Amino acid sequence: MDDWATPEVDALSAPKLHQQFKVKKSVQERDKNMFNVQCAFLIATGPLCGLRDCIENDSAPSYEEIKVAFEKALCLLSSANDQLSILRRQRIPRSHKPFEEKPRGTTSG
Repeated sequence: MDDWATPEVDALSAPKLHQQFKVKKSVQERDKNMFNVQCAFLIATGPLCGLRDCIENDSAPSYEEIKVAFEKALCLLSSANDQLSILRRQRIPRSHKPFEEKPRGTTSG
């Protein structure tokens, strides 16, 4: 269970747009950011696939191995989610300002 790399299967791949379509350089650059986030989510499948492989090969993982695999997967998913949140914020036009927080107990009216 030491090797928790993402398996090489089509369902767990992140092809780049310029490998599938003829796109402009600017589109390739924007796609690169989304590609990196997609890869981060796919990397999180590594520990889970490692567990599945253990079960498939009748080598039952220990409780500790299961716990560690889930913890790693959750940490990797959290990191991927952070990357996606950052990317979403970067795509909001600068003309949009965040909501101002109102003091608790006040109502708008």
